[in-house]
Amino acid sequence: MGVVINTTLVAFATVLLVMGISFYMREKNAGIFRRFLLLLGIFGALWAGGYGVMGSVENLSLAFIPRAVGLLGVLGFITVEFNLALKFINISPTKSRVIMILSIICSLADYILYSYPKTNHYIRVGTRTAYYSNSYPGRSIHFIYITVVILTMFVLATIWYSKTRYKREKEFIWWAMIANMFLVAGMVIDTIMPVYKQPSFPGTAFGVFFTYGLLWLFAERYNAFSISVRNLSNYIYDSVNAAILVLDENYEISLSNAAARKLLGMDESPSTKLSDWFNITPDNTITYMNLLAREEFYELKTTSRNGNVSCSLNMSVIKDNNGDPYCVICFVYDLSMEENMIREISQANKAKSAFLASMSHEIRTPINAILGMDEIILRESKDKDTISYATAIDNAGKNLLTLVNDILDFSKIESGKMEIITVDYELASLINDSYSMINLRATEKNLAIEINNAKDIPSKLMGDELRIRQIVINLLTNAVKYTPEGKISVNVNWEPINDEIILLVISVEDTGIGMSKEGISHLFDSFRRIDEKRVRGIEGTGLGLVISKQMVTNMNGTIDVESELGKGSKFTVSIPQKVVDWEPIGDIAISYRNTTNREYKEKFHAPLANLLVVDDVSMNLQVFEGLLKQTKIHIDTALSGEDCLRMVREKKYDIIFMDHMMPQMDGVETFNAMRDLEGNLNADTPVIMLTANAILGMQEEFISKGFSNFMSKPIKGNDLEKMVMQYLPSALMEEINGVDFATGLEYCGDNRDFYMEMLLTYTQEDKREGLNNFFQEKKWDDYRILAHALKSTSLSIGATELAEKAKKLEFSVKENNIDYIVDNHWFVMEEYGNLIEKMKNLVLLYRK
Repeated sequence: MGVVINTTLVAFATVLLVMGISFYMREKNAGIFRRFLLLLGIFGALWAGGYGVMGSVENLSLAFIPRAVGLLGVLGFITVEFNLALKFINISPTKSRVIMILSIICSLADYILYSYPKTNHYIRVGTRTAYYSNSYPGRSIHFIYITVVILTMFVLATIWYSKTRYKREKEFIWWAMIANMFLVAGMVIDTIMPVYKQPSFPGTAFGVFFTYGLLWLFAERYNAFSISVRNLSNYIYDSVNAAILVLDENYEISLSNAAARKLLGMDESPSTKLSDWFNITPDNTITYMNLLAREEFYELKTTSRNGNVSCSLNMSVIKDNNGDPYCVICFVYDLSMEENMIREISQANKAKSAFLASMSHEIRTPINAILGMDEIILRESKDKDTISYATAIDNAGKNLLTLVNDILDFSKIESGKMEIITVDYELASLINDSYSMINLRATEKNLAIEINNAKDIPSKLMGDELRIRQIVINLLTNAVKYTPEGKISVNVNWEPINDEIILLVISVEDTGIGMSKEGISHLFDSFRRIDEKRVRGIEGTGLGLVISKQMVTNMNGTIDVESELGKGSKFTVSIPQKVVDWEPIGDIAISYRNTTNREYKEKFHAPLANLLVVDDVSMNLQVFEGLLKQTKIHIDTALSGEDCLRMVREKKYDIIFMDHMMPQMDGVETFNAMRDLEGNLNADTPVIMLTANAILGMQEEFISKGFSNFMSKPIKGNDLEKMVMQYLPSALMEEINGVDFATGLEYCGDNRDFYMEMLLTYTQEDKREGLNNFFQEKKWDDYRILAHALKSTSLSIGATELAEKAKKLEFSVKENNIDYIVDNHWFVMEEYGNLIEKMKNLVLLYRK
């Protein structure tokens, strides 16, 4: 019997050790029990093994040694249990350490006293070794220690039970108390019996095996609720919203999670083919699977048989350690929501574009009137105060226009419609234009603007001139806004990239208020102005730099910022550009000084030209007329599409400018009606669309509808003159010295065709031969009559200088001043002949 008990205890010790180590190795990445179960297993093995070996030792003088080992297991097991309870109660780390140290000290003290060889008297009972208790003080201390530990464990369990919210922990407390009852029961026969001179029986050694077994089983159950590497996949599999199917090696669906079953309407374990649930044939399934096996990943778009839902099947092959396919993981994505979102986004973008078009027109139309009329005031006024007021209006209006443009540009960027359009351009002109746009504002703040450039930069480049100019103007505008005093430097440089492309480097540096490091980090955030308290008095949307950065990025460039609070900022833009002409640019600043600070001067005179402008806003018509006033061009106006259709039947025009947004009949409708209009005298006349709708793509859209060109409001005087010069016949812009076409037209009732007939008659009724004959024959009365006729006809066509000279010849005859006639006759005849030749060419070109 003794051999069986001893062998069983040694076997128990082995099992406890294996259980502890296996639990520890398996739960590598999670589980609160991991190290405690290992220690409990080790000390439990010492406990059971020590008493099992002690029972087998026949040399009684050595029996205390394995008992001391078993006792070490007892005290270690109790100490670990004690600290496990502390861990669950989750008291402060400091208190936990103090209690742990005290428990270890008490355990060591009890071990030293109670493991003393003379504590017990060892005997042989049959085939096993047992002992009786001796009267030794250490035994009493051991009883006290065990009693305190049991009571303390009970108190800790009660506290733990009251504090925990989780059922699993409450359940564990009950199991732990039940498990420890085996130890308490074992102590009666292992500790109490020897006191009454009864041979000891290793009841606690058996009890620790059952105690540990219960703790181990509950740890297994408790850890099933923990997230660990071992069970993480189970949680993910059924908790994610994505539908997941698992296909076995025969490509049959062996597993499906809740999301997949809900999407496809399948049962718990379908065990079917993909083709049973998706609109794909079995043959196609085999093809997909074979392809998948080779490439390890495959995406298939199809629809489900349940509800015809658009789906994307993302399949991945899982292979075993030998590299053979083991299973296929298939993620099923419902594309119907994505398709609905795409439709909704598309509709939202259309609504947004419509809103932007409307906003662009409604806001730009009054701005057009304000800036246009103000430009006329600046051109014509000589009063300093008036010019000062008009200049203030111009600055405010342009600021407002900049805000509107920023919002529109930002919207284009958001919608992905900010296109890059490359053209050939002259770099000097781009820099000069940018300088001109900002120079007035800088002058008002007494800020100097310096332009420095590498003189060997290629003069002509290819890129998006409009965007680059806008970027430079944005940087200059910011520099002026945030620089109260000092100067602004524009530095233009370059670096070669290859034989065709250079890196254009433009930096704008100021001596302004600068930025903090935190401010720089938020510099390119939309609708955000950095250091708001310091700049609250400065206008702006916070979009200029955002737009500039996006434009630079779209052109494959970079924008860098250097700044120090209170000392200014430096923005550097680097953009690759293709070289069109390698001729060095020279000194831009000199070029600029030779072309700026000039008063307005019209580019041409065309009093013989007829223009028609159609716009439902009378103020816009006044602006248009005022901007072309000094060109002497004749302008007719129409306030509606109906008026336009009436006027094009009555008169031939050289150019027609048509407003887009008009009530009843808009510009496009009017233009289409003109093309089908019977009796239209202007079927071949260039028609240019005027619109405040500056949404990207408008120019291409209008040209595709048949318009000759497009002008965006607000209209600038220089741009308008350039557009007129582009489409006005050159013959109508010919200037003939000494001829006032406006006066001649006025004599003809502003009828250009009648005026041309008059010019033709003038050239056909050449009076030179008669005047020369009368001059040579000295028939002065006849000479006077013919000179009078020359005066009258010249005056009627606007040839006022020749008319005045003919008048002097006429009156010289009356005054008998023949010497004057002799001295001037041939000069006047030469001028008269030159005028006739020019008139002939003008009429010929006009008729063509």
